[in-house]
Amino acid sequence: MSLQFTQYEISKKINDAKKTLNIYMNGKKSMEKRLRSRQKRLEYFTTRLSQLPENSSKKEKYNHRIQYLTNRIQTIEACDRYRDGKINEMKQQMEQYESMRGMYLSPISSQASEVITLVVRLLSGDLFEVVVDRSHPMIGFADQFANQNHYAECVTTRMVFLIMSEEEEKHQIFWSPEERHIGKSIGDVLGSELPILNLIIRPVEDPDYLQKVTIMRKILYSLKRNDSIFSNEELFDLYNNWRMTHNVSSMNRYQKLKACIDDHLEMFNQLSEDEMVAKTHHWELVAFCQFRHNYHPRRHHHLQTGRNMIRHILRENGNDVVLGVYQLVWLLRLMTVGEMLESGIRIQNIPPTWKYYRFVANWYNYVREADNM
Repeated sequence: MSLQFTQYEISKKINDAKKTLNIYMNGKKSMEKRLRSRQKRLEYFTTRLSQLPENSSKKEKYNHRIQYLTNRIQTIEACDRYRDGKINEMKQQMEQYESMRGMYLSPISSQASEVITLVVRLLSGDLFEVVVDRSHPMIGFADQFANQNHYAECVTTRMVFLIMSEEEEKHQIFWSPEERHIGKSIGDVLGSELPILNLIIRPVEDPDYLQKVTIMRKILYSLKRNDSIFSNEELFDLYNNWRMTHNVSSMNRYQKLKACIDDHLEMFNQLSEDEMVAKTHHWELVAFCQFRHNYHPRRHHHLQTGRNMIRHILRENGNDVVLGVYQLVWLLRLMTVGEMLESGIRIQNIPPTWKYYRFVANWYNYVREADNM
């Protein structure tokens, strides 16, 4: 079987196939339950029909019901056959990708056609070596390098290997995610030379950049460590550099970030009691800002509708009524907290058990401090 994907891409395809397989398996279970229900009802109506007198007026109704259930059962069985086909297809795909996992990553044998050692230089000047077989396909080169030099397989999606020409001061792409020379061997691309390869690792473009940094700062706060000496960019670089040499694909996002912090805990000083108080207040303001963002009218600003609703509630239940959480959420879909307080709602009307009670009870103080952050 010819190799057309990197090990990271194979792992992703296996995970995607597993997710799709789970969707079809869950759908099959749901359909089987629905099928059993229809079959029981069909059996019930068939039995009742056989017990009816010949001249019964219910016969037509029962026949119609039996026909409807028969059609539904046939439809469900057709859907079930379609799902079975998709399940078999996903299983075959998984077996195919599993057979491709680890190809050309085993140690080079002494019987290989021609074993060569290439020197790879990073932009920092550090030198690495990679042992390869000239007859191996080019697409597996980055995986060979990552495996032998303890890089995580996901980093291959950002690796670019260049052959530098000292005479012309130009470079030729030896391997990149876009130019893998599919169908060619390493020897075909190298020729008779053994040049020094330059490796560029592209920066990460992560849409969840700020979320990950925020989680890292929360983890440091929970460990009573000072994170203020690092900017967002520095924290994110710390995680990315750690991620390059740690294969943690089995972990979720929080576990990865926590493991990175644990490995670099000595870089962050212990917070004093006064600093912890200040940090606690900071994260309280961050939580308030998130609350203010989440509970803000997103579409039309139905201020008058909210005011009418408040007047109706207070008139029907009295000024000291304690609102339910459901009523609060409805009001906050129509107006902001500030407008709600200006429209007649008092602190006594807010249930103390509501998890955001402290924000509403001290709304104006929180607003002033949050705006000055």
